[in-house]
Amino acid sequence: MISNEEILKVILPNNHEQEVDELNSNSLPSITHSEAIEHYDKKKALNNILFLRDK
Repeated sequence: MISNEEILKVILPNNHEQEVDELNSNSLPSITHSEAIEHYDKKKALNNILFLRDK
């Protein structure tokens, strides 16, 4: 698998290491698949509640 750093080196103009480091430091924290599903389910439930409330 290609690392994020390798992808950024190709995408960024002039290939500055500082820009790569800044982008890596600003990235979102990683979460597990289970956590992503849990957050999605909570958001979906909240949207359903808001939809039903507005009817």
